[in-house]
Amino acid sequence: MTQQELHNLVYGYKTKNKEGFTPKEMFDLLNNNFPKITKEQFNNCIGVRTCIIIEGEIITYHTDIFYALLQIIEGRNLKWFEFD
Repeated sequence: MTQQELHNLVYGYKTKNKEGFTPKEMFDLLNNNFPKITKEQFNNCIGVRTCIIIEGEIITYHTDIFYALLQIIEGRNLKWFEFD
């Protein structure tokens, strides 16, 4: 998967809130599209992230999910300018 394809998948994913993903949506995206990536791998890569709370739910921004997946897919650490 190219970076552009990953970008299109994450940013084009249907979410309840335009701001980002609920925890369920985040893991639905992961399980439905990346079955070989474990929840543990993903959580290690997403690390400490910026989020907001909407109607009592933690919402993770698209960019954090995109870069966590990119890091796993490309098998590398993020560069300084890729952090938000």
